[in-house]
Amino acid sequence: MAIETAPDIDSCDSNNPLAVVEYVQDIYSFYRQTEVHYKFELMEETLFLTVNIIDRFLARMTVARKKLQLVGVTAMLLACKYEELSVPMVEDFVLITDRAYTREEILEMVMLCLVEYKMLKFRPSLLAAAAIYTAQCSLRGFKCWTKTTELHATYSEEQLL
Repeated sequence: MAIETAPDIDSCDSNNPLAVVEYVQDIYSFYRQTEVHYKFELMEETLFLTVNIIDRFLARMTVARKKLQLVGVTAMLLACKYEELSVPMVEDFVLITDRAYTREEILEMVMLCLVEYKMLKFRPSLLAAAAIYTAQCSLRGFKCWTKTTELHATYSEEQLL
């Protein structure tokens, strides 16, 4: 019985850098990895957040092909921490990658993603209020934090400085 091969539908785009033909197999590999999401019985939101994290990370960082899977499992680990009640262990991700990466490599990648780790001590509402304050000061050219803004943001100007 002859083995049937699929036609190479990507070769016509080999000269188009936007088609990223050299990454096609890696992309398909990533999609197969999303099956991990189902294996762990994760919520769909976790998968969507995983893809969002990967997209934002790759928009800022150049990653070698051999590290794309590491980016994927790290993004899924981070997404699980936001969305899931029961988060898979780092060791589970090591096993999923067929031990292509160590526990330490995954945790190191997590710390690279959390470059502003020191900002985690601030409440999200305080960060949002500070962003509004900064925007208002930038747009108006002077400090502008009214009683109405303070009432809605629940932070005084002194707390933001």
